[in-house]
Amino acid sequence: MIVNKMQFLQAVREQTAGMPSTEINRLLEYYSEMIDEAMEEGMSEEEATAHLGTWEDICVQIEEFRTSEPQPIEAIKEELAKEPQNPIPDKKPKKRISLPMWAVVLLILTSPIWGAIVLSLVIAVFAVVASFVVIGGALVISLFAVVLSLAVVGVVGIPAAVVLFFTGSIATGLLSLGGGLVCGGFAILGWFLCIAFAKFVAVCVKGLFGRIVKVIGR
Repeated sequence: MIVNKMQFLQAVREQTAGMPSTEINRLLEYYSEMIDEAMEEGMSEEEATAHLGTWEDICVQIEEFRTSEPQPIEAIKEELAKEPQNPIPDKKPKKRISLPMWAVVLLILTSPIWGAIVLSLVIAVFAVVASFVVIGGALVISLFAVVLSLAVVGVVGIPAAVVLFFTGSIATGLLSLGGGLVCGGFAILGWFLCIAFAKFVAVCVKGLFGRIVKVIGR
């Protein structure tokens, strides 16, 4: 039983035994190209070989070619293409929605109403998205401002502690040193948290826009 391209071509080679090698190669080239073209349309090897017709039809074609005068391979393709073949199945049939005339007229007459509703919904959706972007951006900027303030306090507090140590205010210097170190630590931690939050907001905004684009594309 012929199930793939290699077996099919081998069967053709056996069926054409006794013919000149040039004629055999021409037939093999033709059938190989036909199978490849069918596979490019999305068919498997089994479907592509079946697409050429039954094996009885193939044998008749080969016998006719054996007894006919030599001719170019293009002429052979045109002649064999006239033979009935299995149609290539449509992998993704297109769905067409047809509306009755009264429905089309009703849609046209009511277009100001449903058009206004659709426009209002679109504006509302974009307003929500814009609000989310603005609020998220404001939160990110605010967090970075807090981190920057902590970093400034840390940078200023440590040198101030050194100055206080030299001026004799040891207790105040220790307090300034501790505050500077704490603020500096919170600034470093807050920086990484702000980066993570900014990425989270960016992902949310991108996902929201992606959903809106998918809905509109439908």
